Amino acid sequence: MDFDDISELAKAVSIDIMRQTFIDKKKFPINKEVVLDIYKLPDSDAGDMAKEDPEEFTRLVNSWLATKLNYLYSEGFLEKKRGYYRMYTTEEIKDHVKAIEDAE
Repeated sequence: MDFDDISELAKAVSIDIMRQTFIDKKKFPINKEVVLDIYKLPDSDAGDMAKEDPEEFTRLVNSWLATKLNYLYSEGFLEKKRGYYRMYTTEEIKDHVKAIEDAE
């Protein structure tokens, strides 16, 4: 996949990190900076772009993660529990929607 700038690459990497963390651990730590090993990125234009300024790339990844997690939380897809975000299941979301509909 081609990326036009480092921000697009950071956004894609942050989404991959979040997706994989929720799949593996079913939760994501609140306000924890992700530490990246930039040099594990492939030798490609995208990998080279991140390696040019590893600190900025890591900052952008963490910024995108925080933005996306805050959005998902504010939209009701996540709950905060014991220092982690937990993603609601499809059934839990359906139950929440039904409770809202029943309240009307």
